[in-house]
Amino acid sequence: MQTAAVVVAAAFLLVGVLGFIPGITTGYGGMEIAGHRSDAKLLGIFEVSVLHNVVHLLFGAAGLALARTWGGARSYLLGGGAVYVVLWLYGLVIDKGTAANFVPVNAADDWLHLVLGLAMIGLGLALSREHSRTTNVT
Repeated sequence: MQTAAVVVAAAFLLVGVLGFIPGITTGYGGMEIAGHRSDAKLLGIFEVSVLHNVVHLLFGAAGLALARTWGGARSYLLGGGAVYVVLWLYGLVIDKGTAANFVPVNAADDWLHLVLGLAMIGLGLALSREHSRTTNVT
């Protein structure tokens, strides 16, 4: 559980850093602090802003801190996964051309959020079952 949380957290940290690197992030000169007018795209696909990158960095840092205990790691995977499923839903219902798209997100981000959310929840649940099998041996 803890290893899975560290791997997920490290991935978020990496994505947060990569979002600030010109070339890996296309349209870097058009990156905004926040909002739907940011023209920067990580890997030319995923819309990013300074806020979006900072959120990834904070989410990764939180994951590393929570991964220090089994329960914290489980909470990170399950709770973080739930947050990403909610972000997916939010991205589906907002008008991406308005101030409601403050992070910002595009369609590629939306579907990535769904995959990340389901993967994190799946890891949290699957590894919880493994833990209960190994700790409740009679």
